[in-house]
Amino acid sequence: MLPSNWPRWITVPIGFALAVVSIVFGLILVSSVQAFVPEAEPTATPPRIAYAAPLSGECAACHADQERLEETAASAEEAQSSYIEASLTESTHGRLGCVTCHQGTPDTEDIDAAHTGLVDDASVYFQEDCLLCHRELPDEYADDNLLAPHDQVVDGSAEDLTCGDCHGSVGHGYDPVTGEVIISMEACIDCHEERSLPVECNVCHTEMAAWSPDTDCALCHLDPQVESLEDTNLLAYAHAQEGLECLDCHNDLEALGQVHEGAVPGAPVTELRVEMQFCFDCHVANEHTSYEQVIGRTTDYTVGVITVNPHDPHPGLESDQDDLGPYECNACHKTHTGSPLINYCRECHHAVPLESCKAECHGGVIPEEG
Repeated sequence: MLPSNWPRWITVPIGFALAVVSIVFGLILVSSVQAFVPEAEPTATPPRIAYAAPLSGECAACHADQERLEETAASAEEAQSSYIEASLTESTHGRLGCVTCHQGTPDTEDIDAAHTGLVDDASVYFQEDCLLCHRELPDEYADDNLLAPHDQVVDGSAEDLTCGDCHGSVGHGYDPVTGEVIISMEACIDCHEERSLPVECNVCHTEMAAWSPDTDCALCHLDPQVESLEDTNLLAYAHAQEGLECLDCHNDLEALGQVHEGAVPGAPVTELRVEMQFCFDCHVANEHTSYEQVIGRTTDYTVGVITVNPHDPHPGLESDQDDLGPYECNACHKTHTGSPLINYCRECHHAVPLESCKAECHGGVIPEEG
């Protein structure tokens, strides 16, 4: 309330003054609050793309046509590696257009002209283009217990490493994010070995994944187990050619579950030792249904210039007599590594120089080395 002796018109300047004070106070308050609020980074505006899908039609028309590729490619291998499924041109990366990433000459039917200035792996030369969309690159995927060196790749400290080294042909159906198609553990190991980097599991994996019968053994057991499946000198290769898989021999699921619990990355793998009958159960077609049959088939086996039956090296002795009787198959026949075969005998007999062998072992004839 105003004093009774004040004129009524005085309320006008007083109201105006109060309004001015309120406005000034509000401006000061806003400025003070803004000083403590972090400044928002402006969203980067992607640059205009030089080429796009409408200019890549001829690329797709050729590379999605298997017959056309076979007619124009230098070899069948080149045709196969250059083939792209037509549906992939509609994927997220495919809609950018082939020449957006691979450059070359757009919208031409001339093969030589189209491939002029072609870039095979765009991430080698235009990695910054990948980062226009992929701005948030985590260094750890907690749900997958996986570490990723994104920071090192972006800042260049990961020497000679680009997006394409791990993410492959993302524009051609390779999608490591969804897991539908993932980079193989073998590719990871090869890359680490080429760069003299450690290959222990805990370098990239924060913890071991829980094992189940559906687990891909190749994720961890690459060398020598999985690699031996392609080595024609090893028994693992022969078994793989017959269609056998890991669990056909490593078939004790309860034991497998136990040994994988709390498994330490990089720990050595305990060798599986199966009983002789386990082998016989499969080798029926080879007439390996009993140890007696096996002995009979190697009666005339020779080592050098002497005859010795490797399956009956100590005739007449049983396994409970100083462990000199029939041996288990896996004593001489290894699956994932080289088999010692007759050299298994040398572990005992040739611990000393060959010249000191007792005459009664080989009838006075010293076998040749090897």
